[in-house]
Amino acid sequence: YVKKAKEKLKNYKTKTIAITGSYGKTSCKNYIYEFLKDKYNVLISPHSYNTLNGMLLTINKSLKPYHNYLILEIGVDEKKGMNKFINNFSFDYCAVTCIGYQHLSTFKTIDNIAKEKCKLLNASTIMSIYNKDDFYISNTSFKENNISFSTNSNANIIIKPLKNNLIEIKIYDEIYQSFTSLLGRHNLSNLALSVAVCKAVGLGNEEIVDKIGKIKNVCHRLSVFKDGNWTIIDDSYNSNINGFINALDVLSSFDTLKIIITPGIIENSNNKNDNFVISKKINEVADLALLIKNPTFSEKVNNKKSFYTFTEAYNYLKENYKDIKLTILIENDLPEIYIR
Repeated sequence: YVKKAKEKLKNYKTKTIAITGSYGKTSCKNYIYEFLKDKYNVLISPHSYNTLNGMLLTINKSLKPYHNYLILEIGVDEKKGMNKFINNFSFDYCAVTCIGYQHLSTFKTIDNIAKEKCKLLNASTIMSIYNKDDFYISNTSFKENNISFSTNSNANIIIKPLKNNLIEIKIYDEIYQSFTSLLGRHNLSNLALSVAVCKAVGLGNEEIVDKIGKIKNVCHRLSVFKDGNWTIIDDSYNSNINGFINALDVLSSFDTLKIIITPGIIENSNNKNDNFVISKKINEVADLALLIKNPTFSEKVNNKKSFYTFTEAYNYLKENYKDIKLTILIENDLPEIYIR
């Protein structure tokens, strides 16, 4: 399968864009696709396929000679995990979103996570794209041919929030403004990465800025929908400390009664500082917390109720708050069937 995929990439003129990082890969992949799709033929790996097998399936089953770009997620969860990708394939454009504590149990240290994921930045044949806001990435050595992005510091691409969904976009020396429907500061970082990739592949500034207002949150990643009197903020795909806090910031912007349903951050459950930060933020923002299977920060949450399953928690709301206007943040790992 590897040989077949390598032959296809060798014979086709398709440029490859590879994205790794602790989180944000799927959002970035979809944002870049939205930027490029009207001008180029673009293939992306489906869903959250980020293993070598997922990559091989995408190339061997779906890649065609007419595809200009192939956008891939690269997922690694242990030391030397990146080697099976970069030893078998070269990638034209490589990007790293950020470094977090996902898979810390297998990596053992945060430095191991950073070292492994940042290997991709040295595997690019044309350009590397890196997060200047991330301490671990910005302090890693990689190729000089790169583009940096940020939401708060000096970088080649900078996206900053203004007011009322207005953002400022700086692309090298040019400054623009645009409205965005994206929620959460971490999604502005994902957007900045995507703009950097599009600048690297040759999109003009005006083309990029024109598309920004059309980029939407990926499903289950701070996507919003209505359920009768309720506004649902669906951040159920996965969670990390930054995303969790940003999601609570989004919840705080609504004027209704605010409720969070969450089992906490599974892979970060023993980080005492993060538990303190999360519980403090919940107490500041949420009127009621429905906690699933008692996450480790639950003792520090004030107004709370505990449930064994999401179904029980959601049914509790239906029984007691059906006719009340609510904004409900669903944070981390909710099966899709329960939020339809």
